[in-house]
Amino acid sequence: MNQRPHVIQTTSVRARVPTIRRLVRGLLIGGWRLDAVAAVLLVVLSTAVAYRYVNEHFALSYDSPYRDCTEDLLYPCVGRLGVTIDQAALDASPHWQAFATGRIKALSCDAFSQLPRVNAGHLSEVQRYLHASLSSVFWLTGPRRSVYVGYMAAMVGLTVLAAYGLFRLGVGPLLASLAILPFVFSDLHLRNALHPAEYAKAPFFLGCLFLVGSIVRREPARWGLVAPAIAAGLVVGIGIGFKTDLLVCIPIAVVVIAAFAPTSVGAPRRATAVAAFLGAALLSAWPVLKAQFTDEWGSLLPVQVLGGMDRSFADYYAEPSLYDYGIRFDDAHIADVINSYDQRVNGSTMFAQFYSKEMQRAATRLVADIDRTFPADFLLRSFAAVINVLKLGRFGIVSALAVLPLLLIADLRLGLAVSFLMCSAIGYVSLVFQPKHFFHLEWVPWWFTAVAIEQGALLGLRVARVDSSTGRPPVRDWRHAHAARIAALAIVALFTLGVMAVARQFQQSRVTAVVSASMRHATDERLATVTTVADDGATRVVVEGVGLSTLPHPTPLVEDYLVLRVECRSPEDATITGVYDQATSPRERMTVPCSRGALHWTLFWPVYQYPPAARLRWLEAERAAPIRIQSIHRVGDLRQIRLLLKLAVPDDYQDRRWYHVLRPRFFIDPVGPPRRS
Repeated sequence: MNQRPHVIQTTSVRARVPTIRRLVRGLLIGGWRLDAVAAVLLVVLSTAVAYRYVNEHFALSYDSPYRDCTEDLLYPCVGRLGVTIDQAALDASPHWQAFATGRIKALSCDAFSQLPRVNAGHLSEVQRYLHASLSSVFWLTGPRRSVYVGYMAAMVGLTVLAAYGLFRLGVGPLLASLAILPFVFSDLHLRNALHPAEYAKAPFFLGCLFLVGSIVRREPARWGLVAPAIAAGLVVGIGIGFKTDLLVCIPIAVVVIAAFAPTSVGAPRRATAVAAFLGAALLSAWPVLKAQFTDEWGSLLPVQVLGGMDRSFADYYAEPSLYDYGIRFDDAHIADVINSYDQRVNGSTMFAQFYSKEMQRAATRLVADIDRTFPADFLLRSFAAVINVLKLGRFGIVSALAVLPLLLIADLRLGLAVSFLMCSAIGYVSLVFQPKHFFHLEWVPWWFTAVAIEQGALLGLRVARVDSSTGRPPVRDWRHAHAARIAALAIVALFTLGVMAVARQFQQSRVTAVVSASMRHATDERLATVTTVADDGATRVVVEGVGLSTLPHPTPLVEDYLVLRVECRSPEDATITGVYDQATSPRERMTVPCSRGALHWTLFWPVYQYPPAARLRWLEAERAAPIRIQSIHRVGDLRQIRLLLKLAVPDDYQDRRWYHVLRPRFFIDPVGPPRRS
């Protein structure tokens, strides 16, 4: 009698052990039921969080969100896609102002019945699916603020659902659910949900990555690769209609399917899957692709890539250099730079406008010319973009450094697939490194962290276990078995460093030659100047002569390559500012790097004028600036100079470094330009 309870208790404990193991195994490995529950909970949570965030912050930044979707919001009043109400008339409407400032929650179409209608513009065509879906929602429910908030909350839910799928490709459901939470609550992520035109790419981009990742991760079932390939093509095609950024997914998906599908899949099946993907993408995106590539309008992509070469983006990763590409992130300035290049180098006789085929071609040639001249900068910028994305998570860099080599050693195919996706799907944001272009990748460092935690735990168990036959931990045998692959990985790493070194030497010689050629023309023509002192003590140098350049020009655009001889009076950097006619024109600045150990500097400064829209008034230095402008010259004939770079040239310029290097503490500082003291 006394033993029976003890026997029953022991049996009960033993019976529970398999149950506990099954529970743990399920949480780590998962099944479709557990995944379904986790996915539903995450979607509900993220949608609720996004709805609250967008609703609370909307009033603080109403202007930009409504600018994105004004056409759709007004569709119930206008009744035609691609047509909207004139913006100036709309802004003058008291009813609209009451809505935009939150005093009323819904619009009355009667208030806009007499306002003029206008074409919504080219973007209405290339983002056709976004505008059609938003317009449909407003048409069904009425032009109310809550509809917009709900729409964006639903987009966030879809993005998180796709992100959960990506996490599940690497870890179990429990760890995936926990690791995705920083992305769900991220201010960077939610802040971009205020802007539908930018956020719209997120669910489709992540959805495509999940589908092609599932092709790589799992052996194909009876339906092979075709079904997920078609699904990926449909996601990409529809996504292109929301945001043309999804075009980058097409080459990425093709390479992943063709090169990284399981080894059991033969070449004919891979080719079939690639064809199925491309066919689905083409069919689902055809209306947008037609408008993007066959209509009268050109693509803005090369112009955006050019804008991404602004020096301010290099501040995210590179030390201040003695040069920049002469780019300012300003539409009017970039249009002038492109047209100047097109006229001087390509012989154009017209001024190309935004979205024109002519501007697309000229911008593409200019971008290619800059990248040929600065290949090392291009490589470093791409590398830095990947690192900056990994820095969005606290342990992202460390985790990636642990996971990637182990993947490459243990499973070469998976390791190469992940490496390729890092260089392409993440590295592409280096083209224009703005938060609105990389916010949807904030889950990446947490993915690596989750994989590192799970694989680290499994590795710990292996280390603790000793093989009874050899008396050694299995890890030693694993290291011995993969010694050749470890050595190969080290060789590849050294080769990569060698490529960067060669690119830097090539760029050094090429840019030094460009600087030498510019210096030969530094004294071509001296310009008359008048120096005055402003009320605040700033020194103003006015260059006499309207339009500056005396060479004939086919359009009103006039460019000059000014050469300033500057003397430093102390080892502190100083700034010279170019001031233009209109108060709304951006002030253009150039740094005199007196701290770099030279007393005299020759500054090459391209100046673009398009009277009366843009005309240089004077060059200005602050009262306390420790510099003196000795003289100003200009290069006489610009037809032989392909790139008008901004250069700060010391006398010993041949011994200086003419390529970008990472700034100190880059790997540990937060993402963004360093704080100036």
